Amino acid sequence: MLIIFLLSGIVNPLISYYNQSLELESFWILLCLPLILFGFHSAAKKIYRSSERFSSEIYNSFDDEYYKVSGKDFKSEIKISSFFKVEKNKKWIFVFTSKRQAFFLKTEDITAENNIVLKKIFDHNDIKNNL
Repeated sequence: MLIIFLLSGIVNPLISYYNQSLELESFWILLCLPLILFGFHSAAKKIYRSSERFSSEIYNSFDDEYYKVSGKDFKSEIKISSFFKVEKNKKWIFVFTSKRQAFFLKTEDITAENNIVLKKIFDHNDIKNNL
């Protein structure tokens, strides 16, 4: 629906310009489009902030063979040898489970000692990493 509004808001003034008759409907569409986008954004933000599932604590742990993640109502284990690669940047550590799928950890939550342990675990399992 938004794409149709956007296209009609862009195409209608161009057609009207070449026909020498400028119509106001296209300008209303272009004015209403940011309001619609803002409405969707604010509604999504309100749902995200009010949802208990999104704000619950998540616990991560690593051992020699498994990555374990758990929360209030879930628990999961992933074999470390199945990881694709690990990349670290200034704020995040991305652990790729496949070429296009990853989970992430904040670098501020990982101490220097934990970083060394993680590097040893990933090196032991022959996982490409830049820790």
